[in-house]
Parts: sequence; C-alpha cells; structure tokens
Amino acid sequence: MDSAAQAAIIGALVGSASSFLTAIITARTQRDIAGIAARAEMRKLRQEPRAKAYQLFFKRTPEFTDTIPRLLVIESGNLLYPARVSREQGERAETACTELRSVWEEIALLGPPKVSSPATEIARLATEAKNTISALVSLSSESDDRRAKDDLKDHISKLFQKLEEFERAISDRFDEFISEAEAALDDDGSRRRR
Repeated sequence: MDSAAQAAIIGALVGSASSFLTAIITARTQRDIAGIAARAEMRKLRQEPRAKAYQLFFKRTPEFTDTIPRLLVIESGNLLYPARVSREQGERAETACTELRSVWEEIALLGPPKVSSPATEIARLATEAKNTISALVSLSSESDDRRAKDDLKDHISKLFQKLEEFERAISDRFDEFISEAEAALDDDGSRRRR
C-alpha cells in the first residue's frame, strides 16, 4: 500500500473516531440536560404540594392556639382564670384541632422527616390541649353551685396551667417547624443529605 492510501485510511479512521467521540459527548450532554430538567420538574412537583401544605399548617396552628382560654389577670401572684369555659369555646377548639390534624396528615405524607417531626409533635400537643379544654368545658358545666366551684378550683387551675404548658410547647415546636419548612422548600437538590 502506498503512503497516499495509508494517509487516506488513517484520515478516515481519525475522522470516524472524532465523529464517534462527538456523538458520545453530544449524547451525554443531552442526557445530562434531560436529567437536570427531569430533576427540576420532580422538585417542582414535590415542592408545590409541600409549600401549600406548609402554608396551611402555618395558618392552622395559630388558629388553634387562639382557641386556648387565657388568664384573665394576675393579682397578688395568684393567677385568675375564667370562671367557666363555654361549650362554644370547646367546639371552636375541637374544630380548629381537627383542621390542624388534617393538614398534619398531609405533611406527614409529604415530608421530609425534619419538617413532619415538629408538625407531628404540634398535632399531638394540640390534641392534648383540645382534650384539656373539653375537660374544662365539662367541669365548667358541673361547677354551677358555689361550693362545687370551690372544690374544683385547684383542679381547674391545674388544667389551665397544663394549657399554658401546651401553648408554650406548641410555640417552640412551631418555630422549629417554620425553620425546617423554609429549609426544605429552599433545598434545590444540590446539597448532599446527611
């Protein structure tokens, strides 16, 4: 074979090799771009329902805590509570707790665990607070006569103190929920999970 033929064959091989490498690089680039687009779409599909659920939970939690009966006054170091907790207050707490728990169920499914964990604790505390409010409603209806009211005063006082503890705990967990929800919504998938 003469050198011209060898040069032609080598040129054809180099040309084929470069075309082959170009095709491989192009295919990988297209695959990477498609992967990036697919991940972005998946993040969007995951983030939108989370954002809606988080926003609703953000709204429902204070709505529930607003149903918790409050102290009337602090007088000479003694806490004075409302004389009675009405059935309407109990019903408002029941409704608000039910709405809060329904949003919590969605958050528990959507995750991530760092967000659903404080939401789960808030839902648990809200249920306990609602049960305490129901007990106060029941005791309020039973304590119509003065003597019964005096006998129940310590018990009612303890229930109100429990409500205050629940409210503080809900507030603390709510701050944690907000922080974790913001982090979850800001996560673009580029950080490694620990």
